[in-house]
Amino acid sequence: MSTLAELRTRLERSMGLYGSVPTTDIQGHALDALNDALIGLARRRKWYWWLEEDTSTLASLAAATETSTMPSDLGRIECIIDPEGNPVRPKTPVRQRKYPVGIGEGSYQTYAMGGIDSSTHYKSILWSPALLVAGDYVLWYYRVPAKLSADSDEPDLPEEFHDYLYWRALSMLQHSVEERSHIMKWSRDEAATIFQEMEQQHARVIETLSRRIYATA
Repeated sequence: MSTLAELRTRLERSMGLYGSVPTTDIQGHALDALNDALIGLARRRKWYWWLEEDTSTLASLAAATETSTMPSDLGRIECIIDPEGNPVRPKTPVRQRKYPVGIGEGSYQTYAMGGIDSSTHYKSILWSPALLVAGDYVLWYYRVPAKLSADSDEPDLPEEFHDYLYWRALSMLQHSVEERSHIMKWSRDEAATIFQEMEQQHARVIETLSRRIYATA
């Protein structure tokens, strides 16, 4: 298990060896690079280790509810399951709507995202139409990983992949012109190898999770 202090120390040593950045700047650059690597990883894919089953946020909803507040760490919604075990579909843009004969807007439940906050996180969903069926809904969503800040913080991803943050961060940091090309390639190759291992593990686990999520759909 790696902590922020341990990862940052590794980066500081690497930068001290391969670059000429002042020590005070090294610490700030290292922290920023580690967090950029973490958030960048979250943007590349919906990883299983950030998938949450939330049975409380949308519990006991009343009929005709128009808006529901989302968890503060919401990144992306995977699925919303209604009280009967069926997935609720996201609202389709007007230009893409295709209804079967006899079925139009308002005949089935959909939702849309709304209320982006200052961190560009969605704060709520808008039911369209207003909620047709009362009851307990289950929210499956991918959380946004918390940024590292305290020395004792541990990266929010499986322990075996912590080194990805080190190598990815190292590849993004500035080094001396003479040595940058070599270090960039080396660190990117190491990060790419770990990324492939992530994808392989993700593929094995997400298939099982998907069967669980949509088992009653």
